[in-house]
Amino acid sequence: MQAQTSSTWAWATPATLQKVLATAEKLGYVQNLVAGNLASGRTSMVAVLMPSLRNSHNATCTQGLADRLRASSYQFMLTNCGYSLEEEAAAVAAYVRRRPDGLILTGTRHSDETREFLKHTTIPVVEMWETNGPFIDMAVGFSSYQAGRDITRHLIDSGYGTVGYIDYPPVGLKRFEERKQGFRDELQ
Repeated sequence: MQAQTSSTWAWATPATLQKVLATAEKLGYVQNLVAGNLASGRTSMVAVLMPSLRNSHNATCTQGLADRLRASSYQFMLTNCGYSLEEEAAAVAAYVRRRPDGLILTGTRHSDETREFLKHTTIPVVEMWETNGPFIDMAVGFSSYQAGRDITRHLIDSGYGTVGYIDYPPVGLKRFEERKQGFRDELQ
């Protein structure tokens, strides 16, 4: 068991603190954080909802999130929603009931139920990978349209005379359509 900050144990002398910690370790005591979470209003947890874990970009993004959150003393809970608005709504509701310190959603496509539900919480929500709102709270992302154009321009500038486009756009996701449109526009 690790000692809490010195302010947590301000009542204890160093000798008493050592005895308490040694006894706790001997008894196999595991601290229950629920009471502390209630008192502080913080959980040190962030909920992350990904559409798929099969895509290498999603896996890389998830690893980056994990690394950055860990460096900031946060843990994260991860759900794979499978591009399903119903799965996302269920996961959002389950996470909000656990009061994470933040919620990270992929994209801006959410059910009306999810949007309305999140408007009534105080939990910060970050939507990632898109720059076109409206946003629930805040967003960080890039233009899929411009990415499509930039990739296509790079291939043309590299001397490729024939350029093809292969994608796997799940139905209803704007970012896939925007990327394809950027490709088309740059070719023209």
